[in-house]
Amino acid sequence: DRLTEVTRQRDLALAERTRTLSSLQSSQATLNQEIAQRRQILDEHRQLLDRQAQQHGAFVAAAVHETRHMVQDILGDMTRMVDPLRDALGADQKKLLGRISENSDHLLGLLCTLSDYARLQGPSQALPLRAVPALELLGRLRNTLDPVAREAGLQADWPQDIALAGVAFQTDGERLYQVVAELVRNALRFNRSGGAVSITVEPVLTRTGEAPQALRLVVADTGIGIAPDHAAALFSPFARRPANLPLGPDLGVGLGLAIAQRLAESLGSRIVFASEPGIGSRFWLDIPAADVPVSVPTLTPQPQSRALDYPLGASLKAAQ
Repeated sequence: DRLTEVTRQRDLALAERTRTLSSLQSSQATLNQEIAQRRQILDEHRQLLDRQAQQHGAFVAAAVHETRHMVQDILGDMTRMVDPLRDALGADQKKLLGRISENSDHLLGLLCTLSDYARLQGPSQALPLRAVPALELLGRLRNTLDPVAREAGLQADWPQDIALAGVAFQTDGERLYQVVAELVRNALRFNRSGGAVSITVEPVLTRTGEAPQALRLVVADTGIGIAPDHAAALFSPFARRPANLPLGPDLGVGLGLAIAQRLAESLGSRIVFASEPGIGSRFWLDIPAADVPVSVPTLTPQPQSRALDYPLGASLKAAQ
């Protein structure tokens, strides 16, 4: 009798566990179905947001394009009207024309920046990459930015041509040019009188003796640095320099670094930086090396920069 009772109790417990397991399986199936439905809803929302972003970007790009052409037409008409009278203008009138020209250039630059930002708002697209010789890229940058540095009374240090022989990036040349040009312009803009900016190319070595899989483009300056409370929003759209800091506010709309970061991401990279107020800043990004014969010995390995947004307690030497 006791054996029969024990067997009965065991069967009851087994039946209860079977019911519980069945209930859990049913609940799990319901939960999986709900998760699948919510994922579908999220996918639909994401697709909708992507379409809206594309439409918004297309609208802004079209509006900026038309506005830019109208401004150019107005400036052209004004120039044709004023040129015959230029010699007869007084000093105040010439000064006023200079202000109009300066503000017009600033407006056109602003429109170009907004156009770039609108173009980058949609989802990233695969880019056709090619081998871009470092000499070609840095030569273009040097020709463009050396006059800017001289006009500002600053020193721009570039790698020697012989050190870049055979070195090439696997990238989109125009986008990488835009990224590095923005970093160099910022290094010049927020530097101190008589300061310096250095542009270097360093190999990113994974193992000793191996050819570098990536090349690190570094832009360092002797500027006023970036405070920790300003570092977090540095790459945020429309983030502008506080007006109470040295050198005054940035004249742009705060899109330069945001666009540069978006371009870097489209190249499969990311801009990172380290900075210390009063000493300087160092920005860099890693770009894949092209699969071509590279003169590895000419690229002297440098101490690897710590990939931190702001290295607390770290001291950076100026333009290191």
